[in-house]
Amino acid sequence: MTDWKTSFDDGVANFKRKNYKEAIELFTTAINAQSPGHMALESRAAAYEQIDELKEALSDCRTLIKLFPDRHNGYTRASKILVRMKEYSRAVNIAKTGLSRIEEPKGRARLETVLESALAAQTNDEPHQELSECYISKLPHELLALIFEELVETGQMSPVRMCHVCRQWRQVMISMTKMWSRLVLYPDWKKNKAKTSTWMERSRGRLTELQVKSLNSLNLWLDQYGKDSTRHIERISFDIDGDNLPIHFLLDANPVSLYWRAKYSNSSHMRLPFRVQNKAPLRLTELVLIAIPIDWNTVAKQLKNLTKLVIQGEGIGCAHLFGILERSTTLVTLRVHVTDADNFDQDGRICLQNLVELKLTKGGAIIKHLELPTLEILELTRMDVDQALQDLSPQEPSLKLLNISRCINFSETRQLLPPSLTSLSLTGLAAKPDGWIEAIVKGRCPLLVHLDVSATRIGTGCLLRLIATRNGQTVQEEASPTPIPTSLESLVMNECQEIGSEYLSHIRAKVPLVTCIYERKNRR
Repeated sequence: MTDWKTSFDDGVANFKRKNYKEAIELFTTAINAQSPGHMALESRAAAYEQIDELKEALSDCRTLIKLFPDRHNGYTRASKILVRMKEYSRAVNIAKTGLSRIEEPKGRARLETVLESALAAQTNDEPHQELSECYISKLPHELLALIFEELVETGQMSPVRMCHVCRQWRQVMISMTKMWSRLVLYPDWKKNKAKTSTWMERSRGRLTELQVKSLNSLNLWLDQYGKDSTRHIERISFDIDGDNLPIHFLLDANPVSLYWRAKYSNSSHMRLPFRVQNKAPLRLTELVLIAIPIDWNTVAKQLKNLTKLVIQGEGIGCAHLFGILERSTTLVTLRVHVTDADNFDQDGRICLQNLVELKLTKGGAIIKHLELPTLEILELTRMDVDQALQDLSPQEPSLKLLNISRCINFSETRQLLPPSLTSLSLTGLAAKPDGWIEAIVKGRCPLLVHLDVSATRIGTGCLLRLIATRNGQTVQEEASPTPIPTSLESLVMNECQEIGSEYLSHIRAKVPLVTCIYERKNRR
């Protein structure tokens, strides 16, 4: 008895000195020394409450109510704690329960006061509860699934993260096999093995997209799940930083899209890394090859009906390219590095009626063999620009973006600048493009809003005249017959060492977005 009383008294003394942790230890010693008394339990709950360990305090109150249901202490403190935890309904209920059990007038008076406080807090919180109510949980399962599908496919949310929101979301996500149909094989197989297993289980083995970042992980995955797991795949990506795929590597798949990049390519010429079963026609419509040496004698004949073709790092011969174009007249995007355009000759033009984007590295001579009625984006690198733009058909296409990089012979091309341009990039040019800028000053390309002259020997004077013409004008009067050209919204002048730093403040004041990485260097 003496040991219990001593520990309890010491605990009370520490509580008064605000040494709450020491008080909790002493109250616990007192509780363990005998059957729990209501004084020690209530005191420990009060100490827990003081250091904001509300769950532990509430646990002691429950024990107090269970052992001493006829005392008001457990009910009153529990109700106060639940109000602090914003559990207002529970606070009201436990106070009402205490009133139904306590007959002592003093205890009932305290409970009535606590109940009034809990009801007031509950009333004040009702508007907040209405605003914070989760209406998305009331949506039908089918509509919720459509929202989740949009979030996952646009990359705004991960399927795993959405599963951790609540039980309803988890059930919806797990029921949608499509959400788990995209698998990424990372280099660390041991670390990602469990995650891969989850994806395979929830997709029911019907993967539609496979991204490979490690050849070793791919082989281990195939060993575990078998080659049948690749038959439903529609999009394949090989983005490997190590060794390239073996020359005879084949997947049992017939995808519609292939992205293939290797940091270290072997010298052997590769074929497409998949094998179509039962001699079915090839479904490939999008092909992206980055630094991949391809056996075009074999592969070019297989390609037809493409909508996107990208060949960078390793070139393609004109004969093979035009064979593909003749069978893929519905191309929308074409980005290629052509190797032998100057020696290629062909009668007539191939009409690519849907082509919107054309990017050529070398090989400008092939333009004269193409009809491009819907072209909007043209990027030319390392070629004769004058000849390339003169060969365009139609002569003034509805170009919106023109990017000319590291090219030669562009002295006359300023007369061929399409009036529909909104973005112009003249980068890495050895000769000054001042003539181009002067043509724009005089009214060429009235819709132009973005100009990039990075790594080009451009003078400050022509840029200032352009800015004065485009960004220094007042609002057009209604009676004016000639529309004022649009103002420049962005100007990029990286690595332009001839731009005087003393003019940068003026340029920045006139153009909303200016980029010039040589600004600080020039000021020194």
